[in-house]
Amino acid sequence: MTGSKFADTTPSYLIYELNNMILGLVSYTYESGKADGLNTINGIRVPKKNENLINSFDGYDYENAMHTLTNAVNEVQDDDVDFLIFIIHWGEEYQILPNDFQKQIADSLTNLGVDLILGSHPHVVQPIESLEGKEKKSLVVYSAGNFISNQRYESMKKYHTEDGLYLSLELQKINGQKAQ
Repeated sequence: MTGSKFADTTPSYLIYELNNMILGLVSYTYESGKADGLNTINGIRVPKKNENLINSFDGYDYENAMHTLTNAVNEVQDDDVDFLIFIIHWGEEYQILPNDFQKQIADSLTNLGVDLILGSHPHVVQPIESLEGKEKKSLVVYSAGNFISNQRYESMKKYHTEDGLYLSLELQKINGQKAQ
């Protein structure tokens, strides 16, 4: 199969069965604009033939971003998952607080029913919070920082780049309900 045909017929998410629970895993990165009519990721042009090989969203327009991310969430929820994890590459590098765009997206993903939002990109640890959605709560890790990185103080002159988080969760299903 060719790359584009494969990407067109394969879901853009993963499903795992673990201890009688169905986990859905979605991963997206923000687009860093356009260059010569092509989407860019971290400033690198993505050839048209490869655009469908990476899950990306508009990193500058909330409405466009949420259109893309809502479709992704709806697609994985169609598989009736017990727990939905959304990994997202977003935010401003080296900023220890999430920006308004991150907060808006987190609120919207929570209202769509995402259980866990794991953020990356800022290269520093950002807050973790529990958001109250329309029907349930979401845990949001805005940025887990640098788990493994060469961004130490000696090269970056920023102490925060030396920090990273490790998250351990225990999920359970009670009386056939969704995992918590």
